[in-house]
Amino acid sequence: MTDQKETQKPVNRRGHNAMVTGATMLVFGILGAIVLPSGDSPMAGLSVFVAVGGLVTWIIGIGMRRETPRS
Repeated sequence: MTDQKETQKPVNRRGHNAMVTGATMLVFGILGAIVLPSGDSPMAGLSVFVAVGGLVTWIIGIGMRRETPRS
């Protein structure tokens, strides 16, 4: 019989990695939007896009971490 911790480990690890990636994207997106000059800068728009993508990735990572693997 397999230990329950062993079967949950890959799913939890993927969720954790997605959460860390999303949080990093969110932080760098917000910092980029604050630091870059406001106005018509295309980089400011890209920073907001990265921040929103990071938020979505972080939320998906929470869901991946909470799911239970199939047996």
